[in-house]
Amino acid sequence: MHVGDHKAGSTAIQSALARGEVRLKEGRLVYPTIGARFNHNHLKMKGGGDRAAGLLRGRLGWPGARGGSGRKVPGFAEVAARARKSDPDVTVLSGESLEAAPPARLAAALARHFPVAPGRLTVISYLRPHASRAISGLAETIKIGWAGADPWAARNALITPKTPPARRVAAWRKAFGAAYVARPLVRSELAQGNLLEDLFATALGPGKIELRSSPTANESLGVEDLMRLQVIHLALP
Repeated sequence: MHVGDHKAGSTAIQSALARGEVRLKEGRLVYPTIGARFNHNHLKMKGGGDRAAGLLRGRLGWPGARGGSGRKVPGFAEVAARARKSDPDVTVLSGESLEAAPPARLAAALARHFPVAPGRLTVISYLRPHASRAISGLAETIKIGWAGADPWAARNALITPKTPPARRVAAWRKAFGAAYVARPLVRSELAQGNLLEDLFATALGPGKIELRSSPTANESLGVEDLMRLQVIHLALP
């Protein structure tokens, strides 16, 4: 299970898995998505306090646990049922919004809906060095129009994380023990310098997958393009 972090390559992982670009050399890999979703951010745990989801609900009418359409968002039971239909050797779930989930509650949900033998579960977080995460977060905030008239105020809000990373890692390790692995999002530290290779090498061991190349997902915009978007967002009613 891949649980983030935000701004740490999650879209690249999820896009490749959803497009079927990752295959096991031996065995069946399943990435059980439902409907048009390409990740598992909808598997929110109560108490997670996901700020991005709250803003989407409040500003854009994005559905939460029950959407504006009135449809119930699928939970762990539905995703687990979808996975079982494929009789997989390996099941992958990925949702960067789960970085804010209470780890103990997530552990209980996984034990109930995805029971596995000891040593068969890996929970992975990729931690981006703090300065680059803050800059990337600011760029994303400007891109989607949340920065307001003063992007630097948004930057200041991003510089100090709500929960220090070391405290979050300790909470995950307390809930999952050796099954939890925190990896640095530093290219020189990744297996073959590749995020997907590193994800599966960490979970399964090296050399267990085949990758098809794909275009970069959610690539960062340059400063000029961000400033153009800033002007456009400010001009919108």
